[in-house]
Amino acid sequence: MSLVAEYKITRTTGTCGQGTDQAAAGGGSNVGLCPERAAEGSESNVGLRPERAAEGRESKGCGRTFAEGEEFTTALFDGGETFERRDFCAACWKEPQDAYSYWRSRAPKKGEKKRENPMAVWSFFESLAGDADPQRKKLAFLLSLTLQRKRILKMAGTRREGAREFLELEKRPDGTRYSVEVPDIKDEEMAALREELVRLLDSAV
Repeated sequence: MSLVAEYKITRTTGTCGQGTDQAAAGGGSNVGLCPERAAEGSESNVGLRPERAAEGRESKGCGRTFAEGEEFTTALFDGGETFERRDFCAACWKEPQDAYSYWRSRAPKKGEKKRENPMAVWSFFESLAGDADPQRKKLAFLLSLTLQRKRILKMAGTRREGAREFLELEKRPDGTRYSVEVPDIKDEEMAALREELVRLLDSAV
C-alpha cells in the first residue's frame, strides 16, 4: 500500500484502521501515519523505495563516471516548473549560491543492496517545506510521510485554516517544528510525482 493510500485510510477510519469511532473521538489527532506501523522500522515500511541507484552517473564538472562506492555531492537547481539535478565529484564540488538543495551521495558497489538516502530525503523536504508552489507542496507532503516512517519527523497535531488542513510535525530530537499542508493528490497524479522523486532522489514513494 502506498503512503498516500495509507494516509487516506487513516484519516477516514481512525488510527491503524480501527474504526470510525476512534476517528470521531480523536478528531484531527488521527491524521497521519499509523504509529505502530511507523515504529516497525522494517525495510518494507520505509516509504521511499530505491528505484535506481547512482550507477553510471557522471560528475557535472569533469564528466567522469563515478567509481563504485565513490562519494559525491548531489545538488538540485530551481528550473521553474521542475528541478535540475547535478552531481559533482569531490574535486569539482564548490557550494553554489543558487542551489535549491544539496546532499552527500555515494555510488553503489557492484551487487550492493539498493537503499534510499535519508540525507537526500531530509535535505529536499527541508527546502520544500517553505515553498509556496502548489506542486512542490505535494512533494513536501509525500516526503513528510516518508520522514514519519523513518522516525525523523513525528506528528505533533493538526490544524485548519478554513478548508485547508495542515500537519504539525516535529523533527527528532531537536523539536524543530514544520507545518505541512495536506494537498489534494489525485490518483492519476501519483505516477508523475513518483517519477519526479525517482529522477531527483533515485527513490520513490
